[in-house]
Amino acid sequence: MNTIFDITVVKPKGGGKTMRKIVDLPFTPFVGMRIEDHAWNDPKEVKYVCLSISEDGQHHLYVPLGLHKAKDSDQMEQLVEMYGAHGWKALPCDD
Repeated sequence: MNTIFDITVVKPKGGGKTMRKIVDLPFTPFVGMRIEDHAWNDPKEVKYVCLSISEDGQHHLYVPLGLHKAKDSDQMEQLVEMYGAHGWKALPCDD
């Protein structure tokens, strides 16, 4: 099933960029599960999983992975680039 992972890179004074990776998984992630990715050093813990059922009959699992805090705007841009290098896409609606 298509599983949508989101993580938001944020600046200390507000604003940020949500990064998304969509993966086709043969299993359902569950609360407490740890997710590893080359974009970060330590596994991220799944806090909740949401099943999204669209009108066209396609189902997606949504798994938010929380925040990745940057120390300033420059580091935020570096983190966004690093996520992009690991297959994550920036959502267009963020700052």
